[in-house]
Amino acid sequence: MVGGNAVQLIYACLGIGVMSFWLAFVVANKGSIGKKMIWILGGMLCIWVINVVRIAMVLMANNGKMQILFHMDNHTFFDILAYIAIFVLIFLYDRSFRGRKMVGES
Repeated sequence: MVGGNAVQLIYACLGIGVMSFWLAFVVANKGSIGKKMIWILGGMLCIWVINVVRIAMVLMANNGKMQILFHMDNHTFFDILAYIAIFVLIFLYDRSFRGRKMVGES
């Protein structure tokens, strides 16, 4: 922000761990390559948006001298939101295969 504070991103702030968890889940589960790519990209986008919103909120709160939500570390707050999103995505991913038989299943 012009004339304001800055945010310095370090490796831990990028959400690589959470994104890796999502990637590993989709790769390890059933589905065609095309469907997996769509789910991987959608999940990564969702996690990225949560992270961007978190960083923007931290910057705005810092420049406005406001308290952080629930006096919680912003990285912990991001992890909670990201894993909630991942659990919702896992539920939706699993539901997308309900009622369909995969090749080789009996």
